[in-house]
Amino acid sequence: MFCENCGNTINPGEAFCENCGAPVPGAQPPVQQAPEAQPVQQPMQQPLSDQPTQQPYQQPVQQYVEQPMGGYAPMAPKPPKKPMSPTMKKILLFGSIGVAAIVAFLIVLFVVIVPGCKKAQEDANRKEVASYITFKANDIDSGQTVVYSGNFTGELAWDYTKFAEDAGVTEAQAKSFLDTFDSGLTYTVSVNGGEKETIGFNHDFEEVKEEDEYVVEVKWPEKPTGYELEYAVKYYGQDFVDAMDDPDKLVEKAAKTMGIDLNVKFKKGTTSKTIKVADELSKNGITFAKAQDIDLLGYIKDNNLIKCETGWSTASVTVDQMEATFGDYKIYSTYPSTYLYVSDKDGKDIGNISLDFSPSSDNLYDGDTVTLSYDSYYVNSLKKYGINLIGDPVEYKVDAPETTTSSSSDRSDRLTLTQAKDNVDKLKAYFTDHIFDEDSDAKTGDKLTLQSIYFCDDNNDQYVVWVYKNDTQNYFNTMYAYATTLEISGNKIVDNGSVYSWDDDKGKTADEAISENYCMKYDPVKLA
Repeated sequence: MFCENCGNTINPGEAFCENCGAPVPGAQPPVQQAPEAQPVQQPMQQPLSDQPTQQPYQQPVQQYVEQPMGGYAPMAPKPPKKPMSPTMKKILLFGSIGVAAIVAFLIVLFVVIVPGCKKAQEDANRKEVASYITFKANDIDSGQTVVYSGNFTGELAWDYTKFAEDAGVTEAQAKSFLDTFDSGLTYTVSVNGGEKETIGFNHDFEEVKEEDEYVVEVKWPEKPTGYELEYAVKYYGQDFVDAMDDPDKLVEKAAKTMGIDLNVKFKKGTTSKTIKVADELSKNGITFAKAQDIDLLGYIKDNNLIKCETGWSTASVTVDQMEATFGDYKIYSTYPSTYLYVSDKDGKDIGNISLDFSPSSDNLYDGDTVTLSYDSYYVNSLKKYGINLIGDPVEYKVDAPETTTSSSSDRSDRLTLTQAKDNVDKLKAYFTDHIFDEDSDAKTGDKLTLQSIYFCDDNNDQYVVWVYKNDTQNYFNTMYAYATTLEISGNKIVDNGSVYSWDDDKGKTADEAISENYCMKYDPVKLA
């Protein structure tokens, strides 16, 4: 038999469908037997005692509902069960999946993500070693505004102030730590996008410009090997060496040796920093200004300031006394000289300029040609004040008819090395004629013995050097003369200039005397 409501199979004698609870037509409900009434049991009487009287426990009387005559009322039918809709099944299915996903997410969150985020945050807070590197210009004081243009020199430097703030130490402690710590690091640098070059931390960069840009890479130290390992272990200990591949341990040990605590952790591996020279220097108050071009050589030429003087039988040249203003600067001299002074708009002397005559400024003859140019050292030193010395070298032809009309380069009377070699006897005779005029310590009656004669050539000037011994006073000395002032005249070598001798050239031996004579550094050739 089947239920008319849900189609479920109904067993014989069942009054209601087991599945949906619908009544079965024609079925008699089973008669329920009423339970027999149980007599009320009286509690046992407890004997009297001194204990407080306890109330006896009474069994509650069960109440019975009188049923109508003819039997018992049928049980209320169960409400029919409706089939579960597909939508509800999907809701329950996906709901279960969602709960499982949430549980899984929470597990990942607290087991993986939270610790991972914490580590990521710690890694993000680690400092890059390269971030503490800055650029320092040489010969320019920090904390001052200096007008500088052109090329200059500089080097990498530690930013002690920045590190001290991050590490929670004083600048003195930061300097102590970083100056020791940098010895184990490796540095490479690329200048303006060029090739990488491994450098030392105190490497000097030449011809730096304000627009230059450096990319500096700092590599974490590796454990030393061989002799380096023995050295490191000896001075720092094995535990220190073992910690070199661990930034935290290495920094901790390095700092501990100095008695400081650092509130900073470094990233491991290679870190880099792009350094713009102008930006780094501006942090120290160093500013840049366009250099003022000054054509001092052109000014000297246009104003005919090269002065020729004649002395003895030769001539010399110099720059006449001058004072000229170029924008905010004044260049002047207090007497004829190739050494000039430079002052700023406030009248403060800020530098000097040295000019050179080539091949020489003296021992010249009529028709000789000399060239006036800048000394490069002073050109570079003035750039930091915004002065850029420009202009072409100036040629000057000696006008001294009282000397000789022939060009000195073609004169046959100039004492060359060949002539000196061919006239050694005349040079010995010249020494005998002049030595008492130059050696202030030599006295009448002293016996002087010539030891040797040298010819020296420094390309611009030539010298003849005599080495002699004062046998009476037992010392050695030297005497020298410009070869260009010595001429062969007849059977003698005559002097058209001056012979120079320095009393402090003396020595206990001939070698000591020679070493004191500055002419002897110019390729000496021994004549006798």
